[in-house]
Amino acid sequence: MEQKESSLVITVDLCCCRSLTKIRKTLCKLQGSEDIRAIMYDDKAGTVTISGGFDPLVLPCKLRRKAGSVIKDIHLKKEREKNRVPPPPPPPQLAPAARAAFGTICGAGVAPGRA
Repeated sequence: MEQKESSLVITVDLCCCRSLTKIRKTLCKLQGSEDIRAIMYDDKAGTVTISGGFDPLVLPCKLRRKAGSVIKDIHLKKEREKNRVPPPPPPPQLAPAARAAFGTICGAGVAPGRA
């Protein structure tokens, strides 16, 4: 059974060396047992993004249990559908004056039986 690619975004105080060390050690240990493919650290935003074929409901629980005090927030990143077809654009709307002129030229504005 093939697992979907999942992404978690963890908010951590990366400026604190204790928090950074704790989250790195925890992710390194979990990388062996879970299917974590990529770990990206964003120092400015204070986030760590994890992606891979892991279970998105189990991994946050394990992370909170092992490094709970340094983690501020964990949320699942929404997956964008790669093969998604955008909806077709709506037909252009004619201005009221143009609509009235168009109806009289084509005969759509003429009442039935009066043509």
